[in-house]
Amino acid sequence: MATEVGGFIQYAGPLSKIPKDSPGFLLFSQYVAAIDALDRSSQLAIQLQHILSHDAVFVTNGGPPVPAAQVPEMLKMREGMLAEFYHLDDIKVVFMEYEDGRMNLMCETTSVSVFKGDEKREDVKVNELLILQLAPANDGLGVGGLWVTEVKTYMDAGPVMTKAKAVREATRDCVK
Repeated sequence: MATEVGGFIQYAGPLSKIPKDSPGFLLFSQYVAAIDALDRSSQLAIQLQHILSHDAVFVTNGGPPVPAAQVPEMLKMREGMLAEFYHLDDIKVVFMEYEDGRMNLMCETTSVSVFKGDEKREDVKVNELLILQLAPANDGLGVGGLWVTEVKTYMDAGPVMTKAKAVREATRDCVK
């Protein structure tokens, strides 16, 4: 159940049960589905282009902004490396709308990656803090009248990098 506190709406529970009566939560649920879609040709994945503003940027761990136009290529590489990618159903989300019109959505979540070529098919879990900056969308775009203008992700990518290296080495050793 979502609760409203001041100008904030918060929700903790299953992603699959996030309330759809808040435009911010509705946008977020569709954003996660689009980002999680491994088949980049699927309708879910294609929806990402309508969720992001044309000048949206992605920032990871305070690094340089990556234009949204470069994200499909990065997600295509992920599709080639992973057998599975998803976010766990247990999330904590806060949607904030400020008096000056700014809107942010913050989410604490865990992503799970399973690598192709990993005989053990181990889940690689990474805790994430996502901060989405939202704005009113152009007509016919966005979700519930909103779209994402910036995605900030804070996470420790170490476990994913370690597993990717181990899978590459194991695959290379099998070829020898």
